[in-house]
Amino acid sequence: MGWSVRDMVSHVVGLMDEAVRVRVMLRHIVTAKRRYPAMNLLDGTNAVQIDDRRQRTEAELLAEFIRLAPRAARARRRVPALIRRTKPPAGFAMPPGVTFGHVLDVVIARDIFMHRVDIARACGRDVVAVESDGEVVAQAVRDLDRGWAGPPLALDLLGAGRWNLGEGEPVATARVEAVGFARLLSGRAGDLNFDIAGDREVEIALRKARVPF
Repeated sequence: MGWSVRDMVSHVVGLMDEAVRVRVMLRHIVTAKRRYPAMNLLDGTNAVQIDDRRQRTEAELLAEFIRLAPRAARARRRVPALIRRTKPPAGFAMPPGVTFGHVLDVVIARDIFMHRVDIARACGRDVVAVESDGEVVAQAVRDLDRGWAGPPLALDLLGAGRWNLGEGEPVATARVEAVGFARLLSGRAGDLNFDIAGDREVEIALRKARVPF
């Protein structure tokens, strides 16, 4: 997409605004269909979130982030069960079976985690770890395992735990840095070194793997 750091912050703040005010989310969807007809609905609404904040100063964006973050977390927890069980429109490009509840509780947290990494990398800063990072990575691996079609393997994410993917006895153990692997799952480019013990064909499947971020 070619987003700047400012664009990523605007997108994250826009997500929070949508959680707090449902009418904002509906307006973003309607505007995206009109303004960005060539994009899928998810990318279009993201673009509208950024458009909405092009005139904000950096100080205004930061203030909006601080104001909305706790309110957005509370608002997502209050979403009724009926809505949580429904599935997002096809234009949001989620895998089959994903519900709004999963998007609200898992995918959005994963998205914000990844943009934190993106911003740190763009600014040449180290990613400051927080307590929730381990659960975000674990949820990404759980989603990966649900749709895993590759050979069974043991996945050792350095600093974030060990999981078995697939059914049956693992044919290999793959060791890899956790944040780099999360970036790979999100579809981000970059060099990533796998330490494979056993059948090295598992690396091909791992490099092709994706989960929604």
